[in-house]
Amino acid sequence: IRDATTPEPTASAVPFPEPTASPTPQRTNWLLLGGDYGAHRAGTGWGDKTDVMLLVSILETDPIDIAVVQFPRNLYVPWEGHADTWMFAIYRDLGPQGLRRYVADLFGIVPQGTFYVDMDGFRRIVDDLAAAGHPLRVGSTAFDGREALSYLRDNENNWGLGSYDAGQRVFSVFNGLVRSAVGYLGDDPIGAVDL
Repeated sequence: IRDATTPEPTASAVPFPEPTASPTPQRTNWLLLGGDYGAHRAGTGWGDKTDVMLLVSILETDPIDIAVVQFPRNLYVPWEGHADTWMFAIYRDLGPQGLRRYVADLFGIVPQGTFYVDMDGFRRIVDDLAAAGHPLRVGSTAFDGREALSYLRDNENNWGLGSYDAGQRVFSVFNGLVRSAVGYLGDDPIGAVDL
């Protein structure tokens, strides 16, 4: 029972929620470095340069988008009055932070991190992948760690390529390593992560 002083109930509009905006894909950039240090060079004054420098840029979309840029070993760009601005010497002189700053200043790309492997570590990675059943293949040739390192560092035409083709060799080995690692990851994710 209602009396005249009780207001009539009214319906209020329920606001329709706005759709959540799709997240903006995040991009991260990483430097992959291959150094020319090996135990056989200890105490020789050799083995303090980054002969291989790759920038891997990952855009977290579905499917993931990965771009790889290979810097020439002998890239020379004057920078901040630094006397030795060959790119391979920046890591030696200023460490990973200095190399990241160099890349940011000169190319406008800020790497989130740096992964460095020397010659001994590279050989171990290749041999461990082969031991797990995923050998490094470049074309139809399977390499062990010693052979892969020799292939990368050969500048005397022993493999049918001249010194100007060193960049091509690096990229072909990088592609082979990625294929081996992805195969290993698919077969044994825990073992692959451990490696």
